[in-house]
Amino acid sequence: RVQFAQSLIDAGAEVSNALSAYHNAVAKRDVLASQTAKQEQVVSATRLLMRHSANTSYLEVLAAQQLLLEARMNNLANDFDEAQSMIVLYRALGGGVR
Repeated sequence: RVQFAQSLIDAGAEVSNALSAYHNAVAKRDVLASQTAKQEQVVSATRLLMRHSANTSYLEVLAAQQLLLEARMNNLANDFDEAQSMIVLYRALGGGVR
């Protein structure tokens, strides 16, 4: 009887942890999308400055593009974390067990 109660507590904790990880990834998605959009604007602005100003070099455009690439990679990593947490939640709820 004690083992059964402990199993229920463990299962509840596993579901709670998986659900928390999923909610964190979803909340992070909006922040990362906003950062990526802002970085895309920075790249566009830097390109315009390079075209119309002698003070901006192509190196600055490359640096802005590198930051945009990092932002996009962070989005992809978070998408993976979100999918992974959904799989963990599915399994914690008993899915995928034969």
